[in-house]
Parts: sequence; structure tokens; C-alpha cells
Amino acid sequence: MNFEKQKNNDLRFIINDKNKKYDDDSYCFKPFADMYESAKTIVIQVELSGVKKENLNIELGDGFIQINGIRNKCRTQEEENYQRMERSYGFFKRSFYLPKNIKAEGITASFKDGVLEIVIPKNIDINSKRIKIY
Repeated sequence: MNFEKQKNNDLRFIINDKNKKYDDDSYCFKPFADMYESAKTIVIQVELSGVKKENLNIELGDGFIQINGIRNKCRTQEEENYQRMERSYGFFKRSFYLPKNIKAEGITASFKDGVLEIVIPKNIDINSKRIKIY
């Protein structure tokens, strides 16, 4: 099943599931993320165990970066009789605000051991001007 079709199926699931409450701009789950910066880069790490790389999408907007995708259920039997179900599945979306001093063309992303890591280089050659106070 392709990404768009699965996303639409999961959105129908959200609309039809009366046992779960979803706010206007929420999704099936919100993966945990860390964001930190050094003098030269901003790094975003998102915990996405069980998500396939081909089900991930990263988009850079004006002042933000957005990550979305789908985590599918692993079905081993036709009939499941869960005693407990704590993991979340379905469509997710996370957005992070970015400063203006980034180099969009140098952004890299890697996905290893269920963690998506996005490295965003900073533009250190930004023309800043010291203002003297009189």
C-alpha cells in the first residue's frame, strides 16, 4: 500500500473511531524528538521505531521543518485478542521552528536503529552589525 493511500485510510480510521478523541491538528501519535544546536549545526532526532524509511517525508518550509509519515501495525494473525496495546500506529506529523540563519542546501537526514536524525548547518557568515549605544 502506498504512502498516500495508507494516510487516507488512517485518517478515515481517526474520523470513525469514536473511542478516541483527537483535537483539530493532532494525529494518531506524536513521536518523541530531541532538538539541540552547536555553533555550526542544529540537530533534530526523532524516535520512529517501526516506521519504514519509505513511509517518511521531510519538508523544509519558510522558518520551519516538518516531518510526517506512517507507522503501520505489524499483524501476525488474522484475529488479534490483545491483552494490552500501548504502542501507537497511524499517521504522524511533527514541525519544528528554525532560525533564519540556516543553510537549506546543506541539510542531511539519516535513519538508523529507529531514529531519524536531521542535521541542519547554520550560516555562520551572516552579516551582523554591532550597534553602539549612546
